[in-house]
Amino acid sequence: ADRAGPARLEVGSDDGVAAWFNGTKVLAHDTGRPCLPAQERVPIDLRAGWNRLLIKVVQGQGEWGACARIRAPDGAVLPGLAGPADLDGIQAVEADLRAAP
Repeated sequence: ADRAGPARLEVGSDDGVAAWFNGTKVLAHDTGRPCLPAQERVPIDLRAGWNRLLIKVVQGQGEWGACARIRAPDGAVLPGLAGPADLDGIQAVEADLRAAP
């Protein structure tokens, strides 16, 4: 983030989900559902610079999935955000998870 300030974390999951933002647990919802954007909306405080988001999916049955985005508190696009330019690390973790028994 180019500056600190309030924001909104929007998370979707198949099935349950927990999320930590900058080391603080901000979300826990045990449920069974398909993944859709913005099923959960949580207020967060951005730090200037890098912020850390960890998402845990609680799998019930069938497929699993998760999606997330950070928006302004009113849901509008939040300018001044950037992510890693190289997503190979995320893809590697995904490949490891798919290969796990």
